[in-house]
Amino acid sequence: MNRWSVTRIASTIYHEALHHKYWDIYSSGIQSEQLLKKEHELIYNQEISFFKKLNSVEDLAYQISLMKDLKIKVYP
Repeated sequence: MNRWSVTRIASTIYHEALHHKYWDIYSSGIQSEQLLKKEHELIYNQEISFFKKLNSVEDLAYQISLMKDLKIKVYP
């Protein structure tokens, strides 16, 4: 974490806060892998918007690359 940018640390906190936001929608005691993937799809795409607002091009590129590696749909 020592090499992470401030925006990357902020986005991690934002990411975890979004999990809390979606808890009621996507938690059903035992969360299926499909529901977790959908939740992450929503969250990661909101993180892209977060990086765009902060004009953090490097972190934005990393996020998109990570999503492609994880086979998570990137919204246009």
